Amino acid sequence: MADTAKQFTKPAPLADYALTEEVAERYGVGTVTVRRWARSGKVPSVKVGKRFYFKIEDVDRALLEKGGDDGR
Repeated sequence: MADTAKQFTKPAPLADYALTEEVAERYGVGTVTVRRWARSGKVPSVKVGKRFYFKIEDVDRALLEKGGDDGR
């Protein structure tokens, strides 16, 4: 079965940022958890449309300072 999902390319100004899916994979959590972290301000993010973008070093710092639980 062919992959029919659209391939998303980050805009050039956001090339240094990670997508929600990339952050979730890196930290071993679900995408819902990453979006929850972003909405609550637990981790810094930039929202463009419906997508969140994250600087990995900022996420690392925030999780070390605030703890890495799933935000529940």
